[in-house]
Amino acid sequence: MPWLFFSKNLIVSLGFNMNFLVSGHTSEIAKQVVKQFKTLRSDIKVHTVGRNTNSDIYCDFSEHSSISRLINEVLPELELSHLFLNHGILLGEKALNLSEKQVSEYMMVNCYSFIAVLEAISSCKGLNTVVMSSISGKEGSYDPIYAATKAGVDSFRYKASKQFDASSRLNYISPGIVADARMTLSRKDVDNLTLLKGITPTQNFTNSREVADMVVFLLTNPGNINFQDIAINGGMSLNR
Repeated sequence: MPWLFFSKNLIVSLGFNMNFLVSGHTSEIAKQVVKQFKTLRSDIKVHTVGRNTNSDIYCDFSEHSSISRLINEVLPELELSHLFLNHGILLGEKALNLSEKQVSEYMMVNCYSFIAVLEAISSCKGLNTVVMSSISGKEGSYDPIYAATKAGVDSFRYKASKQFDASSRLNYISPGIVADARMTLSRKDVDNLTLLKGITPTQNFTNSREVADMVVFLLTNPGNINFQDIAINGGMSLNR
């Protein structure tokens, strides 16, 4: 059973005073992030969150009540030092093809849940956070609602610069097409992918390892890098 709640006594008894929370942990990027992070910071406990049966902490990011429970009952009990927000869904449909339920899930999972969590941690001290965004939020997408949700989360970065504690860091990463990502491997528009690869300046797509390397760097050694949106897309976008 996934853990619904934590107590500070449990965390202390395990010998961990700091904690790293990862959403979207079933993705290849997150798996590589966790692997690298554990090697670099074995003193910090890693917790996964999501609705997957293997999640340490249960949260259905499509449900308002579940997000509220995470924010109001779980996060206050975790002494977070690092946070990687990486969850998301991609349906690959035009707006008019989506049902009302699908639109609601898009907004809750890809936009509201991110902003709600970021607002909740804005007063934390010494917290390094990385948010997974996308080239779609800047350049658009064949799925316009997906792109719109990413753009919505991107816009929060500007407001956050006036809210976050000076000792914390918040940065975004915006990959282009990630060749070995589940979202890419499940796409049926193979011809379109071939075209996009051909017009990429590097003639290549990004891979999960490249993204994970940057995530881990920003989590463990951000220095004075703060409120930035870093592109990893072979030059397809300049994050205008």
